[in-house]
Amino acid sequence: MIEKRYLDAEKLLEDSWHLGAMVLASGFKPDFIVAIWRGGVPIGIGLQEFLKTFGVTSDHIAIRTSSYEGIDQQSAVRVHGLSYLVSRVTDDASLLIVDDVFDTGRSVAAVIEELRRKARKNTPTDIRIAVPYHKPERNETDRQPDYVLYETSEWLKYPHSLEGLSRDEINQHRPKHGKVYIGPEASIWTYAVTRSELYEIRIGARSNIQDFVMIHEGNGTGTFVGEDCSITHHVTLHGCTIEDGCLIGINATIMDGAKIGRGSIVAGNAIVKENDHFPPNAVIAGVPAKQVAERDNYAANVENARFYQRLSNQYLKGIDRLSSE
Repeated sequence: MIEKRYLDAEKLLEDSWHLGAMVLASGFKPDFIVAIWRGGVPIGIGLQEFLKTFGVTSDHIAIRTSSYEGIDQQSAVRVHGLSYLVSRVTDDASLLIVDDVFDTGRSVAAVIEELRRKARKNTPTDIRIAVPYHKPERNETDRQPDYVLYETSEWLKYPHSLEGLSRDEINQHRPKHGKVYIGPEASIWTYAVTRSELYEIRIGARSNIQDFVMIHEGNGTGTFVGEDCSITHHVTLHGCTIEDGCLIGINATIMDGAKIGRGSIVAGNAIVKENDHFPPNAVIAGVPAKQVAERDNYAANVENARFYQRLSNQYLKGIDRLSSE
């Protein structure tokens, strides 16, 4: 039985950019980019946008081939939607054909053959092929892709493809939304917000997230709070990492990619900039935040967190509550 590899949308986008980087590094500047529907389209879009960012402008279209009836079952390949390309292409133009996988190669070969039949003397002399995945042992043509990221023999399952999957496989590998993980005996206090659309937020054991704290995922990353941390009132954490035993002071802001080392203290109202990293036992203050001292705060910070741990346990048990009368 063919082994399956499950690919998510983020992987698809990263692969398209990596392919774009390969094309750019080779010096090839395609006048036209043709993406083969369906799997080649998201790859083609990402690749075209990458090249455009670096000043390479290409006319880009999607075309369709009809051939597949199922895995390992293929009839004659037909090509649909070439008229736009045929009406504009010239023999001195350069063309890049993009697909998700170069399997038997018959789809790409059919596109080139049909283009030559219809464009005749206007067929580009420089035609290249870019795919993230190549299955060389299945190639039935004399062509090889010019740009390849991976060679494989696996059955590739893209996020848009459900064919051949059981219900359990679909549930297991479906696109994931963000999630929030709260560790044992951690506490979330009044009006705190943990907001996660695409990436995870993790709050370690016995940490406390105090009143009006805002925790949000970052741009391409989650937000992570270690164990025995105190995130005090009105703090904003955005796509950052707080290691174990830290205390984040009132109204501090810590931005994407920042990292606060184990046992550190961030002073109230401090603003930690994107991608700033601080070592363990740092005392951090200011706007923008800088390390102003080094002190072993770990034990004291843990004791502060344990106070909130005991307090939250009391609330859960109803201890010291006012009478309802």
